[in-house]
Amino acid sequence: MILIDMWWQLDVHTLLSMGYVSILILGLTVFIVTLRRGFVDLWTWSLANLTVLAFFVLITVYKYSPSPFFAATYYILSLLGLFCFIATSEALLTEVISKRKFLAGMGVTITFPVGLSFIFEERWLQTAFIMLAAAIICGYESIMIARLRRRSLMKNGAWNLVVIFAIGAFIFAATAVLMTFGALKPSLGLSLEALENIGIFNTIILSISLNLSFVLILTMGLESAITAKVYELGKSRDDLQILYEAFTQTAGSVDLEGLIPRILDLLSHRLSVDMSALYLRERGGDTLTLLAQRGLDADAIGALIGTEQNISLAWQSYIENRASIRMIRDYPEGLLKEALTKLELNIFGGFPIATQGEALGSLTIGYKDASMLDASRISLLETMSFQLGIVVKAANLHEELTSANKRLDILASTDALTGLANRRAAIRVFEREAARARRDSGLIVVIMCDIDHFKLVNDENGHDCGDFILANTAATIMQSVRTTDVVARWGGEEFLIILGKCEPSDVVVLAERIRKQVEASAWDFFGKRLSVTITLGCSICSAATDGDKAISIADEALYEGKQNGRNRVVIRPCACIPPSSLAVQADE
Repeated sequence: MILIDMWWQLDVHTLLSMGYVSILILGLTVFIVTLRRGFVDLWTWSLANLTVLAFFVLITVYKYSPSPFFAATYYILSLLGLFCFIATSEALLTEVISKRKFLAGMGVTITFPVGLSFIFEERWLQTAFIMLAAAIICGYESIMIARLRRRSLMKNGAWNLVVIFAIGAFIFAATAVLMTFGALKPSLGLSLEALENIGIFNTIILSISLNLSFVLILTMGLESAITAKVYELGKSRDDLQILYEAFTQTAGSVDLEGLIPRILDLLSHRLSVDMSALYLRERGGDTLTLLAQRGLDADAIGALIGTEQNISLAWQSYIENRASIRMIRDYPEGLLKEALTKLELNIFGGFPIATQGEALGSLTIGYKDASMLDASRISLLETMSFQLGIVVKAANLHEELTSANKRLDILASTDALTGLANRRAAIRVFEREAARARRDSGLIVVIMCDIDHFKLVNDENGHDCGDFILANTAATIMQSVRTTDVVARWGGEEFLIILGKCEPSDVVVLAERIRKQVEASAWDFFGKRLSVTITLGCSICSAATDGDKAISIADEALYEGKQNGRNRVVIRPCACIPPSSLAVQADE
């Protein structure tokens, strides 16, 4: 016993120096970590180190001024530091600190030592009770951490704290027992100062061990957080790559028939989607049309486009214009549920294809594994469906614009009264036929027609009647020409006929047929029977002839026919056409 007493008669200042150094180094580290981050709630850790540091300062002061006030404060700080370390354990392991439990513990650690100083005057009794209280607290915390760890309610690193608190509880309890025996049996030679040094030494080792263990737990937590962040960044990178591929395919595309299958293939390849289907709203209606699908069989497709379409998730997301998630068990009983169950699909997501609040369709995907459709994937699919909405809207606008341009082109090249090609369109057709004639070494054939005495018709019957005659004459001419010929209204009562590929002899036959057909026609205009005749001038030119020249020749031939009595055909062939062959054909 004397040897034990001599061993613990160490200079307390040596022990205090060890405590100061450890608390200053580790406490400063904790303080810096607390300021730079709050990975968890670390203020209790800083408070624990500050309290223990103050505890060592008071020990030094107490050696030179052993007043009851310093003794009570010394006891308070010893328990308060221990309690703050325990609170830090909960913060690091469970990331939760009960405020009610913390305030209650603070109250006990403050009032218990003060009560001891009033109840017991002997210093060894006060110290023994404090040591015993510290032992009980450490032992209780060790048991609680062990129980929680077994139930997997705490993280890795808990067993380190179990061992540290268990050892601390044993030393505190042993010190309290030795103090009791030393006070009751002075013959053992155990001085109070030596036993207090044991408690101080235990406090130093306990605080250093806890600090090191906390740093280890915090490091493990940071490593876990970094690993999770790296995983999250990797997943975000994959999601961005998928979005990039989707945007690359959809950017500037208006070909929905080619684009949509590529998007569904991308979903199958990059998101491991087991089933996908894309619907678009019918133009001018409010029903959905299945444009493309992956992973469905004939029974499922029949149910989706048949009588059960309105219970599908695609219809729900389209009507509600928001993303919807549904398990297969939530589908109503019927053909659709039966078909999807047969495909072993378990979870489905419906994402509206919309832009600016306008619902245009729906994208539906399905997985066999319900865990595949997590929050990250839902967000990615929402972004993709939004992008599809923009593309679909652009494709619809492009189609409308194309249709409008076609109508405008028709209007711009059509005479409103007769429905024939107008002068502008006639020139375009003439240039095309002239180019063909040059390629084939053929002929350019143009017929200019004019209604005889048309001014007299207008003067006697009015312009409405004149328009009536123009429209019916144009219809008669159209019925008389071939499908390869083009008839245009050249201006006023004049018509230009551009003949496709034909022989010179065919020109006379065709021109006479037109003239006779118009002459034989008669039309009723408000009870008045009307008929007209036309004069035709034809030019037959080689491919080398200038276009304006060919039309000018036909116009001269028309003028000649007008001068020679009207209601006739005048042919102006080029030098390569023998006039005798034309005359024979005309006689025939």
